[in-house]
Amino acid sequence: MSDIVIITPSDAYCGFRLAGITHLHSSSNQIMELLEKLIKSNSFSLIGIDERLLDESCEENLNTIEDNWEGTVVVLPPPADQLPQEDYIARLVRRAIGYHVRLQL
Repeated sequence: MSDIVIITPSDAYCGFRLAGITHLHSSSNQIMELLEKLIKSNSFSLIGIDERLLDESCEENLNTIEDNWEGTVVVLPPPADQLPQEDYIARLVRRAIGYHVRLQL
């Protein structure tokens, strides 16, 4: 278990492949099934998931996976043109401390 895999929608295909990282495509409907399959394969120590694939129901599953799996799951921010920066920061804070925080910049 020493490899890295990144899961994104199909629009990010070239970037990760050019960097030599295993890259898989998924839809938001199939992300949890794919994630479980990758964890069971025991081939990867780091799994990165594009945030656009996750909804709020996935957060609890990700927390369970992080607690029970020896590898690391990282949620990658969407491209800058997809989401305002403040929303991403607020979600990171909410995930880290468990509360929704409204930031004014």
